[in-house]
This record gives sequence, C-alpha cells and structure tokens, in this order.
Amino acid sequence: MQFREEIARVLTKDGILIMSTPNKEIYSDLYDYHNEFHIKEFYKQEFIDFLQDKFSNVKLYNQYFEVTSIIDSNLSEEGEVQYYKDRKQYDHEGKYFIAIASNAQLPQQSISSVFMNAKKEHEESIHRIIELQEDVEKRNSHLMKLDELIDSQSTTIYELQEEIEKRGNHILNLDRQLEKSKKQVEELEQIRLEYEHKKTTISWKLMYKIQRIGDFLLPPQSKRRFFARVSFNLVKDPKMIIKMLSFKRIKNYFKYIKKEGLDGVSKRYEEAFEIEKSYASPEKNINIDTNKIKPKNSIQEYEKIDFYHFDSPEVSIIIPVYNQFEYTHNCLKSIKENSGDVAYEIIIGNDCSTDFTTQIEEVVSGINVITNKENLRFLMNCNHAAKYAKGKYILFLNNDTQVQSDWLRPLIELMERDENIGLTGSKLIYADGRLQEAGGIVWKDGSAWNYGNCQNPDASEYNYVKDVDYISGASIMIRTKLWNEIEGFDELFAPAYCEDSDLAFTVRKKGFRVVYQPRSVVVHFEGISNGVDVSSGIKKYQIKNTNKLFLKWENEIKNQYENAENVFCARERNFDKKVILFIDHYVPTFDKDAGSKTIYQYLKMFLKKGYSVKFIGDNFYQAEPYTTILQQMGIEVLYGNYYAKNVFKWIKENQQQIDFVFLNRPHIAMKYIDFLHNETHLKVIYYGHDLHFLRNMREYELTGDLKKKKEAEEWKKKELYLMNHAQMSYYPSCIEEEKIHEIDSDIKVKAITAYVFDEFKRIIQDDFSKRDGIVFIGGFTHDPNQDAVNWFVEKIWPKIYEVLQIPFYIVGSNAPLAITNLNGINGIIVKGYVTEEELTQLYQKCKISIVPLRYGAGVKGKVIEAIYHGIPVVTTSVGAEGIKNSQDVLEIRNSEEDFAKCVIKLYQDNKELTNIAHHMQEFIKEYFSIDAVWKIIEEDFI
Repeated sequence: MQFREEIARVLTKDGILIMSTPNKEIYSDLYDYHNEFHIKEFYKQEFIDFLQDKFSNVKLYNQYFEVTSIIDSNLSEEGEVQYYKDRKQYDHEGKYFIAIASNAQLPQQSISSVFMNAKKEHEESIHRIIELQEDVEKRNSHLMKLDELIDSQSTTIYELQEEIEKRGNHILNLDRQLEKSKKQVEELEQIRLEYEHKKTTISWKLMYKIQRIGDFLLPPQSKRRFFARVSFNLVKDPKMIIKMLSFKRIKNYFKYIKKEGLDGVSKRYEEAFEIEKSYASPEKNINIDTNKIKPKNSIQEYEKIDFYHFDSPEVSIIIPVYNQFEYTHNCLKSIKENSGDVAYEIIIGNDCSTDFTTQIEEVVSGINVITNKENLRFLMNCNHAAKYAKGKYILFLNNDTQVQSDWLRPLIELMERDENIGLTGSKLIYADGRLQEAGGIVWKDGSAWNYGNCQNPDASEYNYVKDVDYISGASIMIRTKLWNEIEGFDELFAPAYCEDSDLAFTVRKKGFRVVYQPRSVVVHFEGISNGVDVSSGIKKYQIKNTNKLFLKWENEIKNQYENAENVFCARERNFDKKVILFIDHYVPTFDKDAGSKTIYQYLKMFLKKGYSVKFIGDNFYQAEPYTTILQQMGIEVLYGNYYAKNVFKWIKENQQQIDFVFLNRPHIAMKYIDFLHNETHLKVIYYGHDLHFLRNMREYELTGDLKKKKEAEEWKKKELYLMNHAQMSYYPSCIEEEKIHEIDSDIKVKAITAYVFDEFKRIIQDDFSKRDGIVFIGGFTHDPNQDAVNWFVEKIWPKIYEVLQIPFYIVGSNAPLAITNLNGINGIIVKGYVTEEELTQLYQKCKISIVPLRYGAGVKGKVIEAIYHGIPVVTTSVGAEGIKNSQDVLEIRNSEEDFAKCVIKLYQDNKELTNIAHHMQEFIKEYFSIDAVWKIIEEDFI
C-alpha cells in the first residue's frame, strides 16, 4: 500500500504507470508453488482494484510464454517481424499481468509484442547452466565430505570432552574419598593411641590374663568353646535358645559335626541364631531428633557446607524454598553426607524468602541460588528453577527432608537399567520412623492413598521395585529430556498439590513407566512447608486440585480399581499381569549352589515374560545381598516373623489375585501341598530339582549303605505324593521323567531345562595355551560332590599329577575338613566359597572343568555352567545325565583310568580345547535360552 501511495505521489498528473505482477491463480495456485522472493502476488480482479483505487484509467494485458517458429532473412536489417495470433486460442489469462494506469486518458491503440532471443545465446546459456550445476554438485559433494569430517571430529571431541568430564568427576570423587580416608586414618590413629594407653593399665592386663585363661579352658574351634557360646546365649536370651532347640536340630548337630566338622556346625548355628534373632528383633525405625532442627539467631551459627562443583552433573537436585532456612540447611547437610560418588548440582529456587535463605551463600558454597523477582509459589518456582538444570536427570526435593545413606545412586541405577522408566521416587519416612509412603494409589473415584502410611518401613511389602500410580513429589526424579518435552508441571495445578500425580499420568501418556525405588530413603517432615490444615493457606488447594486432576484424567482414572478394593494389585498397577508365587527353602543364594542358580534364572525369566512374581523363602530370613537383589528386580520377597507365623493366612487371603504356585524341593513342598490342594483353588507346579529317591538309591547301590536305601524309600513316597497332588511336575532331565512314568504313567511330568540364560558370552578366551590348571566346582552340602572329590583325589588325580604337574582348584561352599585338609597336597588348591566374579575368572583361567560324579540324579548345574563359560568338561555318565546330545560337547569317561587319560590328552591339545569351547556356545544357545525353555512350559502358565 505504501509503495502504491508513493508512486501516486511522485507521478505527474498525465503520467503513466506500467506495472507487472505474477497471476497468482496460474503462477502459484495451479502448481502449488511458492516463490520466496515474491513479496506480493495478485489475482486479476485484486490487481485491477489495487490500481483503480488511485488511478481512474487502467488497462490490463496478458503476458504469455510460447515456443515460436521464425522466418527471416539474415540479409535484412529490420528488427521487427510480423506475427499471427489465433484469438480463439488466447481467451485465457497469461502467467503474468502487465497493467498501464494513469489519471489521464490512455492511448487507444492496442499493445502487443514478441521478443526473441538468439538460439546461440540460449544454447550457450543452457550449456553454462549445466557447467555451473556440475560445479555446484562437485562443491556440494566436497562440502558434504567436509560436513561428515566435521561431524566425525565433533563427535570425537564431544566423546573426549565427556571422557575428560567423567575422569574429572572421578578425580573429584577420589579426592573426596581421600579426604574421608584421611579422617578415618586420623580417627584410627587416635583409637590406636587410646588402645596402647589402655594396654598399660592394670585393668587391661588383668582382662588379658583372664582372656588367656579362657582360651586355655575353652580353646578356639573346640567343642567346649562352641557349647560355652550356646550357654552364654541361653543365659542372655533363654526364650530364643529354648525355642531353637528341637529334636531335629540335635540330630542335625551329630550329622554335620561328622560331615563338616565343628567349623561347619558353628556356621550353621550362627545362621540359625541370626534368623531367630531377626524374628524376635523389634521393628527397625529411623528416628530423627527434630529438636536439633531449630532456627538460630544469626547466619554465622550455622555449620558451613561446601559442595563440589561438577561441570557436567549427572543429576540436578532442585530444592524449592520459601523461608524455613533451618530445614533447608539440614536438608543440604544430609545431601552432602549421604550422596556418595554421584556427580550432582544443587539448585535452590528461592521464592522471595525473608529469612536467612537470603544469606545462604555465606554458609553454603558450590550451589546455584535462583532468586525469583516475585513470589511464584511452589509449582511455578519448581518450573522456573528447572530451567537452569544441566544434569541428565532432574530431582525435585522438598527442603523439609533429610536424605538417608546412599539415597541417590539407587534412583539413577533404576533409570539406567531401564530406559522405559521416565519417573522414579524415594521411600518417604516420617521423623518418628513410620512409613509415609511406598508409592501412591489413585482410585476410580479420584481419591488417593499413600500406600503403607504409618506402617513399618522395613516390612517386605514396602521394599521392592514396582510400578505405581504416582510418587509424592517430596523426592522424585525425572529424565531431563522428558521433563522438557512435557514442559514441566502443569500450571493448571498452581500454586501447589496434585502436580506430582498429574506428572505421573503425563509421563505414562508419553509411553514411560513410573517406578518406586525403596532403596532411596528420605525422611520427610511433612507439614513443615505448608502445614496440615486443608482449609487454610496453600494447603486448601489440595482438595481443589484433586477435583482438577480427576477432570483432566477422567478417561484414565475410570480404569483404576474401586476405592480400597484389590490393594494387592492396585499397589503395583497390576491390571493384567498373571501372578506367580515361588516357594523355596530360602532366598536363592545363586552364587553358592546350583539349585539356587536355577531358581534365580527362572525368576528372571518369568519377569521377562511379564509376570508379577512373589517369593517365599521357607526360613523367612532376609538373607543379604540376595533379598535386595530380588527386590530390585521387582520381586516381592516375604520375610520376617509375621509371615513366618501367618504364611497360610496370607496365601488364603490373596488367592484370588494369585494364579500359580511354583513349589520347590520335596522337603519344602510337603509343608504346603495339602494346604494348597485342600484350601485354595491355586494351580500348583512342583519342581523337584532332582529325584531324591533315585539319588539315594544310587548311593546305596554304590556304597551298600542300608540307611540310604531306607531314605530312598521314604523319599519315593513323598515325591510321588507331591506329583499326584500338583497339576504339573518338573524335573531337569528326561531320565527322571522316564523313571517316574515307569512307576505311574498317569503322573503329569515334564523334563525342563535346569538352567536358562538371558545373555550369552560374546567373547570366549580361546587361547588355551595361556590357561593353566583344572577345576572342580560344587557346593559340599550336597553329598555326591564330596564323594566325587574324594574319589577323584584318591584314584584319578595322582595319575594326572604324575604327568602334568598342574594346579587343581577345588571350589565350593561349606567344604568339610576332609576337603579343606587337601589344600597344598600335590598341587591341590582348596578355594572354598568364591564370588561370582572370582568364579568367572577361574573359568577363564583353567583349561578343563572336571565333574567326577559317581551318583546323583538330574541335570547337574555345574556342567551346564561350565558349558556356558566355554570351558571343556570331563565328566561321568552321571554328570552328563539328562543333557540332550551331551556327547557333542562333553568328554564322558566312567573308569578311573579312562578319566585320567582323557584329562591328560585333552589338556595337552589346545586346538581341540578351542574347538570344544566354540561348539559349546552354539550348544548353550540352542538348548538353554529363554525361548527354548518357554516352548516347553508356556502352556502351563496361561
């Protein structure tokens, strides 16, 4: 418009305007084309109206583009030619409009023209265009290569920067650990000096003499000392010791004193004592002295806190604050003391505080204080402070909290373990030690529960990882990328309340999980920030926002459980998962015995297949670290005195939610089978691990011990009873399946795979020339293992050692004196119990694993494990029993002479050892994968 006005202003009264425009209808609309250099294009009438608004006379002409045929004489000097136009063919509009406009009278003659460009010039232009296009392509190709090089180098630079940052953080962590170590050294030195001083006192000298007399009268590792220990405990806690006494335990004492020696009996007594003590112990509570959290008269009275600065923190801890400085200071102190080696930053969202918060940086260094210009209130304060976060994760932490030991790393580990987890949070505990919340439940009517409120925070039902409806925002962690996508807390819930529940629903809508992490423990002084009265202050928004939450998520909330119904499933957001209850003798000590490893692997398999898994160890002992490992996998482990006394009641009360019971081992299954069969509708799967009667009968046939024959007959009755009362029975080999069907063809039994692997070895150390020694692995509470080692050492090992002079490692827990006394004889090294890591190193170190079993039943876990690790195995027919196509990967020898010759020959043939190792990897994938196992048992768990 301004352009037109300016033309009209400068044009004389009789002046003429000649103006062109693309015909928008043809130029742009027809081909859906946009020319970014065109500021304005007109339709025909729009163009006429535009000009007539300032000029009284307007004539419009069409401009066409056509292919022409020219007849001309090169001798003619005339520049004009005539042309013919068929008027009927030009009744449409041109691609461009040319207008002549004036306020004076326009000339009457028609205007028409044809402009021709020379062919040569056209061809030259085309040729030049092609050349330029080729040049552009070459340059573009070069630029692309440069871009790729830049990208590659940028990636390398970024990776190196990350590595530098990681190493920098590691150095800082080492510095912190060094400082702690120095303090510990100083403390230990002080203790040493005090100890040296005490040694010079008369009382110390007297006590030392009494101790020497005690050692003389009650020598260490003696029966007298053992019974003195029991007697001392009897005097100290007579009820517990009397409760522990039973005919069975007295019988076991004589059994194990003979089998394992006094050392083994002492260990068993200590384990039993600890279990009984755990039943009798009062509930463990966290008690915080709130009297210590009091406001001081000046900022200088507060303890100084120095935080390390990390350029690339892993976690951004955001603490929204409005006054209550004494709680903020207490919170920061707890973070400093309990956050371990995590690289984190602290962002204080100061929402116009008026107390010592304004001077916080005088006593706390290394934090980022964001002071708002106006009071934003809780929700907006969080959103604003989060804009400054640099970490991979954002953690919102109330200032009225006190974090507990190692609270932060478990939250990160959970996120790192599963990229589908978007939001996680801590177990919240009141200052008096009672539980505030173990995740939240939202009911169908929109109301909510803090699950476990005011209960014992150490109870088993509150200590396993699980999906939850929401986690209270006093301590929650979210992925920063996800937080930015969501754009923070929804301001619909400002100033506060229900924003954490809304965030959880939003995270799920984005396709992520919301998961509770019980290992992160945070004490929450609830009510300090906002009080507890819902009728006044910011707390009044709690009811209003609950209604807003219901309206916003009505479609999702209508699928929740009815209020207070089916808490069993609601507490872990289980709407469609089948629930399976495992019952075994104790929590699987998977690094100590083969049976435990089998159960551990099956537990993992059922989790991967989408089942909700519960576990009962019949001793109801919270064995660590094994219990925590299962809980972190998402398995609820029932332990403690309550469940020991009420396990049948618990099963009966929850049978409507439980779909399957997976019973293990005959001596444990016998305690439960009648109850399950008579008083519940549950489907029972019984896994025998091996046929006890077959194992005992084989031992009788080998030794002639009539006691073993009697035991075999007793086990046979029990095992057949269990199989007849279970809907399906499992054993680890087809040999056992055949034996059972020989007795009773109607029994439903399957041979299943004893071991099931979800991961496989990618690299096998196949240079056997660098390996040295042979190894036996097996727990010695299992009689066949002790017999195997004794037979091998007495009859076979001397023949091998005479030729090879190599080390022989004996590995296994609970080794009796007869085994430990072999250490140092003819290259024998008795390792006893080793960790999983040490065991893996031994598999990689040794050339051959030997399994010289003479009796037993079922598939041997130690054989499968050796195959998995790619270490060649020499075993007997008993050791190879039940393993399909075992001859393809195992060297099977039964006589002493053949066994020794095979070990000697194979040990010296590194090429053959390598071939066997590679073949083992193919074998383990074919027969011992999750898919292979699931094909066999899937139909039993539908």
